[in-house]
Amino acid sequence: MRLLRTMFDFVLVDMPPHFDDVVLALLEEADDVLLVASMDIPSIKNLKVGIQTLDLLSVAGSKLRLVLNRANARVHLDVADVERALGVGADFRIPSDISVPQAVNRGVPVVVDRPRSAAALALRELASALSGGTRDDTGAVAAEPDPSARRRWRPPR
Repeated sequence: MRLLRTMFDFVLVDMPPHFDDVVLALLEEADDVLLVASMDIPSIKNLKVGIQTLDLLSVAGSKLRLVLNRANARVHLDVADVERALGVGADFRIPSDISVPQAVNRGVPVVVDRPRSAAALALRELASALSGGTRDDTGAVAAEPDPSARRRWRPPR
């Protein structure tokens, strides 16, 4: 992780759904830990167990940020109830949007395929919040706040 930080401005790691030594070390090294949950009981239950485990291990703590996927789905679960059950507020809400599976089926990111869709705008908001970037009038992340601080890729020595 430290080497990747010297090579790239942003490093995203999609973690497995279990905690081992490598996962815990990556979580400790992370600036932000995004917890992604869908609006269904099994997803919420599993996330609750994960949050409790991280709390017991004193890992991540204030770095945890909740992302609710399909947050506007009409599934008889209220976002406030989910937040209360998890003990964590939803930092980001990605709405249910038909443009997502359509873009996936075309093999194109939704932010490229349908840049003005509700899901694409929410994903851009998430990226902007994490990167410190600003948004243009379409909702796209326009730039980093300080381009002079941007690191370029360098091959390892």
